Amino acid sequence: MAKKKKLFRGHWSKDEVKLLKKLYPKGNPKKIAERLGRPLTAVRQRAYDMGIKIDGLHRWSNDEIKLLKKLYPTENIRKLEDKLGWPIRSIRNKANKMGIKKRQHYPTWSKDETKLSLKLYPNTKTRQIAAKLGRSIKALEQRAHKLGIRKENVPRWSKKEEQLLAKLYPTTNNRILAGIFKRSALTVIQKAFRTGLRKKGRRPRVRRK
Repeated sequence: MAKKKKLFRGHWSKDEVKLLKKLYPKGNPKKIAERLGRPLTAVRQRAYDMGIKIDGLHRWSNDEIKLLKKLYPTENIRKLEDKLGWPIRSIRNKANKMGIKKRQHYPTWSKDETKLSLKLYPNTKTRQIAAKLGRSIKALEQRAHKLGIRKENVPRWSKKEEQLLAKLYPTTNNRILAGIFKRSALTVIQKAFRTGLRKKGRRPRVRRK
């Protein structure tokens, strides 16, 4: 097997900085990283520290667009970022403009993703974990539920609490409920959603013809 080329992680020279300023706004940090012999993450971090951004008017190549169309519906967004060399935000914006959407069902969770979820979920913000994995918050919460993992210091709902929530939720303000159950309003709303509870007085959405 061929040995992987060792990437340089030391001090940035003036020539490297000059090249970064010239090329980064044009897009594709991956090619810049290859040219400099540095990790892609190091190139992005250096550009961020220097306030250099990719020009929003920079065009995608035909090959990049073909790869986006092929991989975006099913590929993990973090992996796609590495393959295309574009930041996640640019990838999502381009996909939205082209009408390319994620498939309804996310790819199977890998062992590494599951392991990371088990490790981080109890003590790390859900939004941060979702961003790290390149998955939606909803998908992460569903996975955590299947794995039986919960946030630490968040007690399980007792049957009495569930019964009281079912009685109060339809007519009681969520902030008041948060005080009653000593939980965050978001936790109360999520519990209500999972158990099929709805607020009274809300009209169902009518589809316009």
